[in-house]
Formats: sequence, C-alpha cells, structure tokens
Amino acid sequence: MPAVVNSRVEEQARATSAGAAVLGWSLPAVDVVVLGTKLTVYYQPDPEVLQERRALGIAPCTVPFELKRLLECQGGVWTKQPVSLRGAILARKTWTAAKDQISIFAAFGQQAVVLPKLVAGSDRVWLEAVTSGIGIVGIDHGDATVIHPPDVRSQIARTWIHRLVEEQVLAASQS
Repeated sequence: MPAVVNSRVEEQARATSAGAAVLGWSLPAVDVVVLGTKLTVYYQPDPEVLQERRALGIAPCTVPFELKRLLECQGGVWTKQPVSLRGAILARKTWTAAKDQISIFAAFGQQAVVLPKLVAGSDRVWLEAVTSGIGIVGIDHGDATVIHPPDVRSQIARTWIHRLVEEQVLAASQS
C-alpha cells in the first residue's frame, strides 16, 4: 500500500478512535465491511451464545443466502444473537461522504461520524444530523468534541439481514 494511502488510513483510524472515546463508546469494536461499507462497529458479545457455538463447533456464517437457509432450516443456535450491535462510526473529510456511508447502519444501531471541526460545526451539517439521528464529532489536531450525540432510536423489526451483520461482526472479531 502506498505511503500516502497508509497515512490516510492511519489518520482515519486515529480520528475514529478519538470520536468513539469522546462519545463514551468503550465496548469491543471491530473494523468490518457492512453491506459494502467499511465501518468500525461497536458490539456487545453474548458469552452464553458464544460458548454454545464453540461447544457445537459453529463458526460464523457470512454468506448471505447460506445464513438465510440455516436460519430457516436449522433454527436453534442460529437464531440466537452472538453479538448485539451497538453503534458504528467512521471518519471522513466531508459530511456528504460520511452521511452516505454511515447511513447503511441505520437499521442496526447508533451511527456517528467524525469530521473536521470546521465541517462538523456548520449549520447545515448540524440540522441534517439532528433530523437523521447521526452523531457528529468534530476533530481538530486530535482534539475531539461532540457536536451532536447519536440518537438512541428504537430498533426496527429484526430480519435475517440483522443476523448477517452480526455474523460479519463476529467473524471479524475472531480474525
């Protein structure tokens, strides 16, 4: 990977960590691709379900239609949540890019973005964040400030897609 790309990736990782810290997110986190978008996802493992899966030798299933078949045909342990999704965060330079990418997580948990303070502090960004429920953290030279906290919204009805994302998070946490 070229040095410029490495530097940008490292800068985004530092900003994401600073944003999560100022939001008080201290649960386990993992970088994972959720429905085509790379996010840092915070989750709460369920030790009992994880122990049951280990005892049965069940590895995470991240193949969408294979998981759907397992849920429909086998049920049991496959219907239990190995992790509870709490929130996702990412760092970007522009509100439009951040909003477009974090919105994929709207059905699964809290959403937050880290933006340069100048961008994060604009009226337009704040108004859109308030109406969309997306948390905004402004960052400047490593100093992070919560501009708008993420909304805690009641979760929509769970579907097999929720289980797929949980399996993806579980798989990433075990690699």
